Amino acid sequence: MMHKTLRIGLILAVGLLTPIAAAQDSSPAELRREIEDLRVVNETLAAQRDQIMADLTSLKEENQSLKDQLAEAIADIEELTARLRAAPSVVPESESTEQEQPVTVPETEPSAPVPEDHLASPASLYRALQKSFDEMFPNPVLNTEANKKRYEASVRRWARDMNTKLRGQTRWRVRVEDIAAAAPTQSNPRSTDATARMTVLDHETGLPIGRPFPVTVPSKMVSKLGGGPAFEYELRLLLLPKPVINSRRLEPGVFAWPPFIGPMTEFGFDFEWIGVRPYPKAEKAPVPATQTSPDENAVSSDDDRP
Repeated sequence: MMHKTLRIGLILAVGLLTPIAAAQDSSPAELRREIEDLRVVNETLAAQRDQIMADLTSLKEENQSLKDQLAEAIADIEELTARLRAAPSVVPESESTEQEQPVTVPETEPSAPVPEDHLASPASLYRALQKSFDEMFPNPVLNTEANKKRYEASVRRWARDMNTKLRGQTRWRVRVEDIAAAAPTQSNPRSTDATARMTVLDHETGLPIGRPFPVTVPSKMVSKLGGGPAFEYELRLLLLPKPVINSRRLEPGVFAWPPFIGPMTEFGFDFEWIGVRPYPKAEKAPVPATQTSPDENAVSSDDDRP
């Protein structure tokens, strides 16, 4: 038992002394080389870490840029959607389309004054919106992005308020021309909506008020417009002001079309057809038949006597 214990002790002693002996065998030069190798490895790892951090920062910036581009794309989509919903039949959508250019009234055709009642015509509505806008935003400050965002938010609230405040039912005397409707087919036997050109006329004089504009005629109204040679109608409608917010348009532009109300704001409207009929023409009073008096006959008889 004693010999076994002594043998174990010797083994332990040898195990403890071996590292010390190995360390004593390493020369200072070898130790310096090992330290240098460790320093190089440490510097390499530090450089790799810095590169990873730089790549991470670049990825974060790229991710933010993509988020900003996505936000701009969503804003553009919302803007285009607002245009389509605002006035698909009366507000052009892009400068590349033929309908975008305003239809002008021939110079030889006189026009009527624009009525003050904002429901009397699109030109009257435009004037009312312009007046309200100028009173609400007399001198908009748009020198910073923060100011632009606050201004745009205010303009959107104003547009929603105008849509509610200025809507209403009215009657127009209109001229409807260039009616074009798709012919019914076997696959689609029902009548479809039509396109046309409409001009609002003065009730008294029949002169145009403002410019003609393209409209979409509901299918249920199409048959009421093509029943005869008459092209002037009395239209009952619900007028819906729908100013369009275009955050990229700060000036009227060369063509000033769509009609410009103010920075980021374009004129737009829509209307719901309630009823339409040929415009009632004023009937001339019948000319009374000429009646001769007995005295006149007597004079006439006297003149006829030889």
